[in-house]
Amino acid sequence: MVTFSAPISYESLKAVLLHTDPNLRFKIAQRIPKIRLTEKAVPLRIESLSLEEFSTTVNSQSYQLGIYQQDYQNSLRLYEDALAKINQLKSEGKTIWEFLDGPMTEDEQRISRIVRLHRGNIERTIEEYRTKLLPFHCRRNNLSPPFTCYIQLTITQGNVKTIQRYAYNHKLYDAAKKLNEILFANRPVIIVSKFEGTMTPMAQMAMAFVGFGGGFDSVWRIPVGMKISANSISSVFGDYNQIVSFSSILNSSRTLQNVGVTVSVLNDQHSFVKNAQQLTISTRTESIHQLIRAFETMDNQQINIDLWGILWGSPSPYEYFQLLEGWLSKERSVGSVITFGLRTEYIGEKILELVINKNERALSRDRWVKVVLKNGTKLKVSCWGLNDHNSSNFILAAIIQKAWNSRKDN
Repeated sequence: MVTFSAPISYESLKAVLLHTDPNLRFKIAQRIPKIRLTEKAVPLRIESLSLEEFSTTVNSQSYQLGIYQQDYQNSLRLYEDALAKINQLKSEGKTIWEFLDGPMTEDEQRISRIVRLHRGNIERTIEEYRTKLLPFHCRRNNLSPPFTCYIQLTITQGNVKTIQRYAYNHKLYDAAKKLNEILFANRPVIIVSKFEGTMTPMAQMAMAFVGFGGGFDSVWRIPVGMKISANSISSVFGDYNQIVSFSSILNSSRTLQNVGVTVSVLNDQHSFVKNAQQLTISTRTESIHQLIRAFETMDNQQINIDLWGILWGSPSPYEYFQLLEGWLSKERSVGSVITFGLRTEYIGEKILELVINKNERALSRDRWVKVVLKNGTKLKVSCWGLNDHNSSNFILAAIIQKAWNSRKDN
């Protein structure tokens, strides 16, 4: 006798989907069209979300779009030419190495520097030049390109890659928009623990040359009306367009726990930056005075500073001390903290010396200093080492504490 189990109820399906991995939900909805509306209606919970121009990463799974060229004619010609050369050398009784190591003419000497490079690199460079020049050749001669283009979607999770190819009948940015519509369109507010917006590799390379604040953005191809509720966001590059991109999709009713800003152009007046419980700033010494001015309006409970010197060198102890004084120029509530990532313990020791020299009544011990402030609170500045492999090996922290009532207080 054949028995049939009862179909899952609507409410049960919603409960199951609510606790299902988001990437699995995407896959189920694509394979079972009947539950798509239900799947879209159930709030989506994501641990980490990263957006780039042509890439979206949900938790540990990435969706990367690109162009794939299936080249038949050029590949065939290369193989034919290679085979012809091998046959020619064989008929002449020569080996490939004799051909490569033979005497050079003047023209051959001119290219000897390039020949010394790895053969594979030379071949790839030639192919890149040919690929770049080929469209001009085809347009000039009214020819069809000798390859077929596809839009390729690469889904990666760990070491497992799944590749899907589609006809190249629309622009790549349209494909990116369509992908994100499938993933995120027509949903209630998406709940995200960590939201990250990143630059394209080209923008990252340009920033390495011109420094922070170069104004390079990635364009996010996201559906209209998409909203997220995040605990923290990072890799905000601080210029106006980047801040607008984040603010347009953030649920304004929620205060962020942590905002990471990695640029000198700090938009500290924007609500989600100003109201974040913890603000992490990575900037360069050229922007110290700008950052000091910004401190005047910053009420964040904790501010973390990662400061870089010119050409990525180490800033001086006095530059850190300037930032500490700038932070103290505004009256801070008890519990307010500012931290600095340091490369060496020596820098931390020198900063503590500057604090002591500036305050005659400072109380100092090994690796910490305490100072009474004008409003009756006290400032404790301390330095300690880290046991991880971050670029900063030491931390210098300054915290506002209640004033002590006895000499025994430490």
